[in-house]
Amino acid sequence: MTRRRSAASKAKKAKAASSSPSTSTAHSSSSSPKPFSADVFYHIFKFFDNSNIDDLFFLWTTCRQVSKDVNSAVEHIFVTSCLKQTSLIMEDEYHFGPNYTEVILRPEFTFVELDPTDPSRAIFRIPIPSHSVPTAADKQRMSKHLKDTFDVFESPNPVHMPQIMVRVLYTANDTYVPGFKPNWEKLEVSVDWRGMYSERFKEEKEHKRWLTENIDQISDLALSMALDTARQIKSKDPVAFFHAMTKMQQMKTDFRTKAYKTLRKERIRRNVCKYDGAEDYNCSDEEGEEKLKTVRQWVGEKYAVQEVGDKFALWRELQT
Repeated sequence: MTRRRSAASKAKKAKAASSSPSTSTAHSSSSSPKPFSADVFYHIFKFFDNSNIDDLFFLWTTCRQVSKDVNSAVEHIFVTSCLKQTSLIMEDEYHFGPNYTEVILRPEFTFVELDPTDPSRAIFRIPIPSHSVPTAADKQRMSKHLKDTFDVFESPNPVHMPQIMVRVLYTANDTYVPGFKPNWEKLEVSVDWRGMYSERFKEEKEHKRWLTENIDQISDLALSMALDTARQIKSKDPVAFFHAMTKMQQMKTDFRTKAYKTLRKERIRRNVCKYDGAEDYNCSDEEGEEKLKTVRQWVGEKYAVQEVGDKFALWRELQT
């Protein structure tokens, strides 16, 4: 009799538990893991190397697509560190200084701040060196020159003949700059910084895709270079070996350059059709390609000198 009552009691309790969904739901919800906040992702992404363009490329093109919180964290990283390492450059020459002394100068607009009235826009300005403060007349001549340079075009930075090159770390490209608004009197411009990075890294993504699709050609090239190098090693001629290695490096560089030129022409044609309403456009901007080549070389050299200076400063600090 006692056993029957005990069994009935257990059955009654089990039925009551199953008929109470709120208890089980509350228990499962309390035990389920909570999603990470954007702040947590931000501190994780801070471990990425912000001085490596490949890491920045991965953050912008891949991580941002995961979720809203991850996207917010990545954009916070770019605002706090990457924008400071980004500038807008012109390959230009103009007269500046007393008596119109001729100076070859590349106007470089460096990041100042996000627009206080619209954080989706970043403000870049030509920095004035402390050791050579220009007069009001000098500033006026500089702003007039910039205005005259851009006024010959219908749009501030024409897509068919880009005048502005976006530098990110030690790389540069004349990709489209959305929302480009100049204020020549203040020697500054404002841009849609999210759109600017999207356009910049979109072409990098296309470049990687182009190289992947042409992997057979690259493999044949690498094999040819490897065989040539092996022959030079066998000959035990250090000078010949050095020339073979130099040739191999140059061939790799030429192949990457060819990819960039092809993609640049495709991008300009696509943007002219999109923004200027043209049915088609045959891009033949050799002058623009040469300007971009010059700026890329200048940026690479400038960054290399800066990197050596930073390492020397760190060494001096460790000695104290």
